[in-house]
Amino acid sequence: MNLKNATRIAVVAVSLALATNAFAATNTGGLYLGKAASVNGIALKAGNYKVKWEGAGENLTVTILDGKKVLATAPAHMTDLGSKASDNSVVMTGGDDKPVIAEIRFAGSNHALGFSSGDGSKPVGN
Repeated sequence: MNLKNATRIAVVAVSLALATNAFAATNTGGLYLGKAASVNGIALKAGNYKVKWEGAGENLTVTILDGKKVLATAPAHMTDLGSKASDNSVVMTGGDDKPVIAEIRFAGSNHALGFSSGDGSKPVGN
């Protein structure tokens, strides 16, 4: 193999490695809960959490962490807000007695993570 072919192979290998890493990237954000709530049937206390999600469009997997400890994993979908969120926030359903996380919004993004509660509730705020 000559130097020219070896260089081409090296460039292709590096390009493939970079492309694979880009597609495998996990998105992250912060979540603050002012009161206890649940997601996917799992109760979360009031506090700060890290949110990671993988996938695209209607097929997301969201993981909520406290430090490195996984507290909850839930299926979700990406929703279009129509405009950029001014800050990180959470929309809940279920009322004050049994709040359920319906949506997580991130500052500067016009998309949000949407969760299906299945209870037909209306959002009650953040």
